[in-house]
Amino acid sequence: MNILVFQREQSAGFKRKSHLNKSGTGKIREQLTERQGVIEFVTGSFDGLVEICVQSLSASQESPSRVALNITTKVEPTEKEETPPPVMDQGQAMRLRLETNRIGGELTRMEMRTREIMANAEYARDRELSFHEQSISLNKAVRYWPMFRILILVFAGYLQVSHVIQYMKSRHIY
Repeated sequence: MNILVFQREQSAGFKRKSHLNKSGTGKIREQLTERQGVIEFVTGSFDGLVEICVQSLSASQESPSRVALNITTKVEPTEKEETPPPVMDQGQAMRLRLETNRIGGELTRMEMRTREIMANAEYARDRELSFHEQSISLNKAVRYWPMFRILILVFAGYLQVSHVIQYMKSRHIY
């Protein structure tokens, strides 16, 4: 099975500025021989979409292959200053540690989600701009296309009537 992980600077026809970091790889091609494995793909800090292509060489219509991907994102932790904890009894310290760990985990998840949203904001803006241009062109087409069709029908009717009149005149019917 082959797996290709690719990050485009310009994806799906939308132009965007490149924020590739020096540590970003840009493209990985892996040949898998085992049923399970881990592939690590390093991107820049402001990059958005990553495309993954999986190709199973042994798959066919008679015996298809099922593939499951579990994608996780990692953010390198920032250095934090540690302050000594206040003096308290064992039960309070345990509850405080558990609650602090839970809140810290929630804050870390929210921070990672915020970074992902910021990374995808430019792509979303470009996509919205493209959609707006497409809707304007569709609106123009909807406005002028029926008029064009009516003109074609009138012209075709005129040609048909003139040919019928010529036929009738040639046969002395009219």
